[in-house]
Amino acid sequence: MNQNNNENIDREYTRVPKEAHIEISQLEYPPSDTPGDPAIAKNIAENGLCLKVSTPYKPKTIISLKIDLKGWRQYLKNVSFRVDETKAKAPLTAVAEVVWCNNIDENEYEVGLKFIDIYEDDRIAFNNYLKAISNSVS
Repeated sequence: MNQNNNENIDREYTRVPKEAHIEISQLEYPPSDTPGDPAIAKNIAENGLCLKVSTPYKPKTIISLKIDLKGWRQYLKNVSFRVDETKAKAPLTAVAEVVWCNNIDENEYEVGLKFIDIYEDDRIAFNNYLKAISNSVS
């Protein structure tokens, strides 16, 4: 695994400490019917996140994410999530690339991910959500 010292990287986007449950799956063809692996976000930013997983991922691996961020959908422009409870609880979905992976303990890894695809409306809502929570953290 890449032993990159990720704490000393100059970042274009501010990372916000935020724990969130995530389902992570490697993108493959044909798509798998099984649920993805569980992960926990350590911090998030507009362009990516750091998470803890029990399985190592190689850099450049393309993965699918379902991120359970309570309250992010309130920043969407449409109001369907306010009417439909299923949509209100839906996770943020994204495709990301593994940038680095470090072994931090036996069977525990930290993985740095860079978002490569998020629906545009979701991305705008997610960025507004991040601004709101970063203001509450500062």
